[in-house]
Amino acid sequence: MSDPAMIEIENLRKSFRGECVLDGISLQVSEKDTVVCVGPSGCGKTTLVRILAGITDADRGDFQLGGSFSMVFQEPRLMPWRTVWENIKLPEDLGREQISEDRIQSLIEAVNLESYKESYPHQLSGGMKQRVALVRALSLDPDVILFDEPLSSLDYRVRKSIREDIRKLLDSRDITSLYVTHNLEDALELADSIAVLTNSPTTIAEVADVSQLDGVEHLKRRLDSIYDDLD
Repeated sequence: MSDPAMIEIENLRKSFRGECVLDGISLQVSEKDTVVCVGPSGCGKTTLVRILAGITDADRGDFQLGGSFSMVFQEPRLMPWRTVWENIKLPEDLGREQISEDRIQSLIEAVNLESYKESYPHQLSGGMKQRVALVRALSLDPDVILFDEPLSSLDYRVRKSIREDIRKLLDSRDITSLYVTHNLEDALELADSIAVLTNSPTTIAEVADVSQLDGVEHLKRRLDSIYDDLD
């Protein structure tokens, strides 16, 4: 028997200024799984995640997140006047919920930020800032995390290291996640399944099991085949 769906998306549609961006997106993410949505720039990946987070309204369709959720954005969104520790505690200070300091300490150690918890954002590298954002999202102990291309501005070495942190932390905490990106290495390293998005107006062309894919070149050929069939 398959695990229950923690994220259910049914026929989501969204237009901006009369131009259709999402044209009937339907997708399920099972409990504890990570589904990565891969698609070209401008196809509506960020719009999809913002709808699920309640930031943007869909025009039509429905979705459900099975429990509490948090989100990691493209940019870290840290408050410059707050230390690393204070930035992680920000949701609590805004009245969202109490955050366990033991959990924060454990997460900080897991991503090697122990020496920087009293530092300010201007004292951190781009990779460190994104690790703080990751810890902040995880500190809420969510059932679901939404990722909006959080590694897009980082170089290859840092990107690879943080990918490993994300995979390790999601697996150790049995968190369900939806991650959007145009980077195929991110998709293969993080996903249990990959949802291939078409060009705008966007639909899902295929959902592929990562265990059936043999590396980046195989995924590239698969995508080329999908997009050729759509032309």
